[in-house]
Amino acid sequence: MELIMQVLNNLFSIHTLVICTLGTVAGVVLGAIPGMNGGIGIAVMLPFTYSMRPEQGLLFLGGIYLGSSYGGSISGILINCPGTAEASCTALEGYPMTHSIIPSSPAAWGASSVSLYCFSLRRCCPAYRSNSVLRRCFCYQSAD
Repeated sequence: MELIMQVLNNLFSIHTLVICTLGTVAGVVLGAIPGMNGGIGIAVMLPFTYSMRPEQGLLFLGGIYLGSSYGGSISGILINCPGTAEASCTALEGYPMTHSIIPSSPAAWGASSVSLYCFSLRRCCPAYRSNSVLRRCFCYQSAD
């Protein structure tokens, strides 16, 4: 129990959360540039992690990867040129929506931010994925 509390204390420290937020912001900016996907963003920002602790560096790089998936939709929606491969369908539907009569509202930006948070939580937190992973692992059998 003591080890779990120590891990949670390190994970939710202010410094670690700031590093993760900076990684996500950098990922959104890099993902909004057409042609810059998550892998390229990680390669560009990797030297910045050399002076960090290992868990903070991994969270920083994970934030870059997840933020670039979200940031690719920005250029896809605004200029019909998706920044990442994941945003190609977003560009197909989002760009025509920019020409509609309905102006963008703060509620739409808020919903978009909440969806980014939920997507990041689902991808990063193993507790939300454990049941599906366990079901997939137990369905395989030996070739005998």
